[in-house]
Amino acid sequence: MDAPWFAPDIEDEESEENTPEIIEGTRRYWKALLESGDILVVGQLNKKLVGRVFVNLSVRQSPRSAIKVDHPTGIIERLKVMIEHQGIGRALIKNAEEVIRSNGLSAAEIGVHESNERALNIYLEQGYNELITQHHERSATFEGFMTFRYQRPTSVLFKYLL
Repeated sequence: MDAPWFAPDIEDEESEENTPEIIEGTRRYWKALLESGDILVVGQLNKKLVGRVFVNLSVRQSPRSAIKVDHPTGIIERLKVMIEHQGIGRALIKNAEEVIRSNGLSAAEIGVHESNERALNIYLEQGYNELITQHHERSATFEGFMTFRYQRPTSVLFKYLL
């Protein structure tokens, strides 16, 4: 069973889809991610949240990783931009890459739903190479629900950070 409250847009707390239960469940999930070592990178404009992304530094270094990599790799995930066409997503990616680099890792991974051609093109412009298509990967169970890093159809892209 998928967690019913993994709302991608809890920043918009007035959205009809974001009930108090969904918002609180998402906050608990994010807290669990941070407590497990993920790093949250936020974008602000005039003291208002305009974007966020999580960076996972440990999963690909595990022998149990679903994707085997030849360089220490950080995962850029859960990217959300509240104001589009302003370069916020690109800036968040650059900052996430710097977090990865500053933690001694030499490659970055990012996934995108294959129907999201705009994001896929942005990642390709940023120097990412599409290596895996139709990928599906579970994350840890949270509060009894399965969670997913990638749900099919997802393309996974990699970039070596020099």
